[in-house]
Amino acid sequence: MSFLAALQFLTSIPIPLKREFTPAQLGRATTCFPLVGLIIGLVLAGLNWLLNYILPQSVINILLIIALVIITGALHLDGFADTCDGIGGHKTVEERWRVMRDSRTGAFGVVGIALLLLSKYVSLNNVPQEWMTAVLIFMPVVSRWAMVYAIFAYPYARPEGLGTVYKNATRWPEFTIATLITLAIAGALFSLFLM
Repeated sequence: MSFLAALQFLTSIPIPLKREFTPAQLGRATTCFPLVGLIIGLVLAGLNWLLNYILPQSVINILLIIALVIITGALHLDGFADTCDGIGGHKTVEERWRVMRDSRTGAFGVVGIALLLLSKYVSLNNVPQEWMTAVLIFMPVVSRWAMVYAIFAYPYARPEGLGTVYKNATRWPEFTIATLITLAIAGALFSLFLM
């Protein structure tokens, strides 16, 4: 159940049995975040492999970024835009929270998303072709692990909200399991693609 909760939360991949999860199930889902990253990475690597037969790599890289946005439901871009809007403009803490809760995206958020997507595109264009598969698989894994680390290591900014469910349930065992999964995937990718 934890894996399905993580998949439902982190992606827009259709799940046959969509359901509401208990706070405990949601909290334990952090152990599966790197596995969800692995699925995302395998989809991106497969798409890259297929498109390599018909398109140049620079066009494929744009399509990979679009696919990533679709697979994740733009969840991370939305949060990044909120963060940019909240940080930009020398606001008080209360004003930042109000801006970040606003469903509309401001100028700082739009500029931030544009620069982030451009950075991703330039980064993909500079990955050596022989490393592309390993990079496409590993980057979603390590980025989902980084979410677990942030949940585990840093205080949640607000006293209520969905984040408190993850924060309260992510302790040493959950963080350790997520870390071991990430290291195992990294080791497998290193031995398969980079040795």
